[in-house]
Amino acid sequence: KEVADIKFSPDASLLAVGTHEMAIDILDVKKDLKRIHILKGHTAGLKHLDWSEDGKFLQSTSADYELLFWDVSAGKQVTETASMRDVKWATFTVPLGWPVSGVWPTDSDGTDVNAVCRSTAGDIIAIGDDHGLVRISRFPSIAPGKNEPAKSRDSLGHSAHVTNVRFFPDDSTLISTGGNDCSVFQWKVVAP
Repeated sequence: KEVADIKFSPDASLLAVGTHEMAIDILDVKKDLKRIHILKGHTAGLKHLDWSEDGKFLQSTSADYELLFWDVSAGKQVTETASMRDVKWATFTVPLGWPVSGVWPTDSDGTDVNAVCRSTAGDIIAIGDDHGLVRISRFPSIAPGKNEPAKSRDSLGHSAHVTNVRFFPDDSTLISTGGNDCSVFQWKVVAP
């Protein structure tokens, strides 16, 4: 299985492994990574996933821009999405949802943003896009108007699309990875 994203639960007792085979494996760390659930529901390969702060839920996105929510203990998809609106997320790396509506550029076709990552402090978000840009915006990044992105500080360095972005735990540094340029950049973080 090709792994797309992998994250420990906030208490490090569970490991979520998202694959391009449209599934998320939930593994029990204390039991030698025994699989306890396989979460299926996406219609394309998984791209990003996040745990809730209490470790009860996951949110995930797929290559076809589908945002799904999961009850981890039940091993089932949460279909009443309104019930998830007040969930606090330990990380935020899914590029879909209200808190990241402002990361999308004007007239986006839905493929322009490849990765996002909220800072540990929760006040800014990094965005990696198809144009080689690494952008920093306030979090939540809310679109100020229809088809209008939130303000951001944009940095160009990659000669091709940016495939991922992640903050260091202290938020002082951001790492970005490039696609066709096969590069890894280290950025000093300056808030917008």
